[in-house]
Amino acid sequence: MKQNIINYILFGYIYLVLISFIVFQDLLTFYILLQNTLFFLIISLIIFYFHIKYSQKSFTYASIITYSRTIINILLLSIIINIESFNIVNDRNNYTNVLAFIFFISLILDAIDGFLARFLNQVSEFGKKFDLEIDTFLLCLLTFSLYKNFNVGLYVFLIPLFRYVFFILQFRFEWLNSSLPESFRRKFICSGVSILLICCHLSDLNKSLIMAAIISSILLITFSFLKDIIWLYMNNREFKNESTQ
Repeated sequence: MKQNIINYILFGYIYLVLISFIVFQDLLTFYILLQNTLFFLIISLIIFYFHIKYSQKSFTYASIITYSRTIINILLLSIIINIESFNIVNDRNNYTNVLAFIFFISLILDAIDGFLARFLNQVSEFGKKFDLEIDTFLLCLLTFSLYKNFNVGLYVFLIPLFRYVFFILQFRFEWLNSSLPESFRRKFICSGVSILLICCHLSDLNKSLIMAAIISSILLITFSFLKDIIWLYMNNREFKNESTQ
């Protein structure tokens, strides 16, 4: 297993370097490459630590795609951090469009890994957690990019913050740890919010449309999380009532 993990990390790093050269081209510096390497190593170590903890014998095809999406997200983080170093305004506008395009690729891969896991019967607890955390990572990148490079206020971080608030509340309220049923509404809202935030990165979009998209995203995410919390609470209350009868 250890040899397989080393191989995945090695091929993953080659993949990262390759797409870094393709995206940055002559703007790729040793500093950016080193930055990408550090991000990659830290995130990969966390991923494979939990892969071993969940006693996974091998990386499934779905998890390989999720890992590829992780690497793409690392590249996105690098572009977001370094976009101000592109001094020419036209280049900066081009890179916001590049950001939107790469964000969209990551979102498409999200749909593919889920479909592949179900189609090949490779659904696992690790795979679900892995996919969920990378989804949240993508939302964090989208909001961070809008805050850093589009002069959007701190309120934009409410969008990914709900995930972590829910996680913290699970330690306080045991009933929040119950499993939620599969929900088309939840998946649709998550994808819809991601698409709205991706569209905000298009260089031709004006400020008012960006604000409308962000406010709509916050409202949609708020509605989705409140609905899930209410369902968990009601389900827990029904269970208690049945237990006392």
